[in-house]
Amino acid sequence: NLELSGCLFRWKYPLWYCKNVKVGRTAWQDTARAGVWYSDGAEFTSCVIRAPKTFRRCRGLLLRDVDLFNAAETLWSCEDVVLERVTARGDYFGMNSRGLKIKDFRLDGNYAFDGARDIEITDSVMLTKDAFWNSENVTVRDSYISGEYFGWNSKNITLINCTVSSLQGMCYIENL
Repeated sequence: NLELSGCLFRWKYPLWYCKNVKVGRTAWQDTARAGVWYSDGAEFTSCVIRAPKTFRRCRGLLLRDVDLFNAAETLWSCEDVVLERVTARGDYFGMNSRGLKIKDFRLDGNYAFDGARDIEITDSVMLTKDAFWNSENVTVRDSYISGEYFGWNSKNITLINCTVSSLQGMCYIENL
């Protein structure tokens, strides 16, 4: 039941095993790696996160107006996540996560959402090689996706009013 505002995290592991946390106007330096793991019910608003591997094995996350400068290996194995007006730069974003609702998202990084399930994305731009590999139940609306090998080995991918730029995308997709 923490409420944090205007903080600066400089070292590893600042918010592990937390429940019901609200974080606003807070920054993570690049040395604050692995910042939020094993936490439930956490909200992050107007934050700048420069550290990689920030969210792992979390449930009930809300990120609103968050800039993830180094999102490498971020948002892994998380459940029930809402992203609104989030920018992320880094490879392997969202791996094995479930129950994602994403709106106004900007991603620049490769191999996004590998093994992820139950995803809804709206009004977003994703520049990501090999996006949505081994994923299931993905719906993307009103978005742009540039991915060299988009969607391989995935199931139930729905694209509504999207532009997809891909060299060898959509191979081995079941139910596109």
